[in-house]
Parts: sequence; structure tokens; C-alpha cells
Amino acid sequence: MSRALKRQGRFLVLKEAVITSARKLRTYTVRETLGLLAGLVRRGPQAVKQRAGMDFWYVRRDDPRKER
Repeated sequence: MSRALKRQGRFLVLKEAVITSARKLRTYTVRETLGLLAGLVRRGPQAVKQRAGMDFWYVRRDDPRKER
């Protein structure tokens, strides 16, 4: 990873906090979210190093509250 960052050149880490929306949480049920968290705890750090099983972040689902 350090080589990839070196190729990108200098970068700046901002001190400002970023506020994101809650759309991701609204698209999944409480049961699905708790299942994801349980899987992360069970598999440990390896869970976030592989794309497999990370549908929560990579699969797009429509927001059920979104007006059509």
C-alpha cells in the first residue's frame, strides 16, 4: 500500500469531520445490519480485506423511503 501511495504523490489529510447520510442504514433491515456486524466480529480484520461478503458496501439497493 505504501508503494501505491508513493505513486500517487503527496496528499493531505483534512481535519474536518465528514457527515454522511443515513441512506445506507435505511436500505437494510436491523436484522441484516446486525448480521453484517456479527460477521465482521466473527471474521476479525480479515473481513474487511476481502470484497467477498461486503455486499453491504458494494451492492446498490434503493432507499425504501425514497419517493418515486
